[in-house]
Amino acid sequence: MNLITERGFEKVSFNDYEPFTKEIAHGFDYRMIKSKSINNKTVEFVWLQLESGCKRDFVETEGFEVIYMVQGKVDFKVGDEVTVIREGDTFFFDGCTPHVPFNPFNEPAIMIVIYFLY
Repeated sequence: MNLITERGFEKVSFNDYEPFTKEIAHGFDYRMIKSKSINNKTVEFVWLQLESGCKRDFVETEGFEVIYMVQGKVDFKVGDEVTVIREGDTFFFDGCTPHVPFNPFNEPAIMIVIYFLY
């Protein structure tokens, strides 16, 4: 079974990322890179830019999340714990735990988020 295309790969250019709104938030720029269903599960690849001072309530996601920090840094709160994610870091957690990233720093942060939804 070929999960990408008949050629075996797919390229998605930045200009083709689809902006979308995930929840009520200020300073969160979500863009869908690719969403794919595999064996009744969904994997989503999302580009996310967090502006300095961005705000959002805690959310819960029915699945696991992997974050790769492309640029900048953010504070990321999962449950009661806060960790700093810096450029080049990868962060993995169970999205069922209430979580929220925030950017108290003076520059935008960009991350790739991969959602493994169940």
